[in-house]
Amino acid sequence: MLKYLKKKLKNSVFRHHARIILGIVFVFLGVLGLFLPILQGLLNLTIAVWLLAPYIPFLNRSLQRLYKKYPKIYGYHLKIENRFNKWINS
Repeated sequence: MLKYLKKKLKNSVFRHHARIILGIVFVFLGVLGLFLPILQGLLNLTIAVWLLAPYIPFLNRSLQRLYKKYPKIYGYHLKIENRFNKWINS
């Protein structure tokens, strides 16, 4: 199963669709988490913004401003992205 997922994630079309679907799921969980005490609403919304930013111009601009103001956060973003790419390519 894991090898199949890695193979599929190398396909850029599948990766874009998976990213959009995961982003929408995290938005839904984030909104639920704002009202339910068990879920972490802000964490899920943050992940959703991170996933959907390349596709929504407003989120992309907001993220770029955040990275300029707090470059350490951008460093964390790059670390996680590099780990993900290494995992896919291995």
